[in-house]
Amino acid sequence: MELITIDTYLYIGGRLRYLIQAKEGYPLYSLSHDAVLDNMKKLSHDIHTHQFKTTKSSKSFNDFNNLLREWENRPPDYTLDKYDVTELNKICKNIEEIILSECRDKIVFKVLDKRIDPQKLLFKPPSLLPQEVYSKLPQIAQYDFSQACQCIAFDLPTAAAFHLMRCIEGSLRKYYTNLTGNDAKGLVWGGIIKQLHSLTSNQPPKEVLDVLDNIRDNYRNPTQHPDAVYDIEQVQTLFGICTAALSMISKSL
Repeated sequence: MELITIDTYLYIGGRLRYLIQAKEGYPLYSLSHDAVLDNMKKLSHDIHTHQFKTTKSSKSFNDFNNLLREWENRPPDYTLDKYDVTELNKICKNIEEIILSECRDKIVFKVLDKRIDPQKLLFKPPSLLPQEVYSKLPQIAQYDFSQACQCIAFDLPTAAAFHLMRCIEGSLRKYYTNLTGNDAKGLVWGGIIKQLHSLTSNQPPKEVLDVLDNIRDNYRNPTQHPDAVYDIEQVQTLFGICTAALSMISKSL
């Protein structure tokens, strides 16, 4: 997946329109960086950068870049003559037609507003946890937490629930190891909770274990069922429960 802001396409269209409508006497260079040559360079860069494969391989785009290289050697005070305008307009009109055709296969998805800020879900997952909690999570749990955030943002609630359960279980294993000094390998969620309840020293607070066992019993086990399906509201509620649990156990992570 490639992140592209909508204004990228607007700029491409705007530069094409400018070059198509360029007239005799337009300056090739300008101190304000909005003259013909600057628009040509930026247009060529954007087409290369944003995967317009058909356009890039076209004769018209090759002609465009040849023209760009030729005009880069013109004197600083050069202005377009009638022949320049005709050639530039023709090439850019052809490129515009190719890009418009190619854009029909470029689909843009809009992220809808949710109870949880989509900008934080996509770009700042750690900010959705209390300060420094994210950095204490094991690496795999950090991965799952971030993936859960993206799934919520993109309206994939059941997938988000799976990642949240993985995040909690991975964090629970580190929690167990830090409290007992033992490796949690081979232990299941319920077995870890049972052993933590039986500790005679360094036993975690009962309310912490109750929250973790509640997640296991009411969310983790049902989520594994092949018929389980979450909607976006349910998974956002689950997200709140999981962030609270992570915050509770973070002191021992």
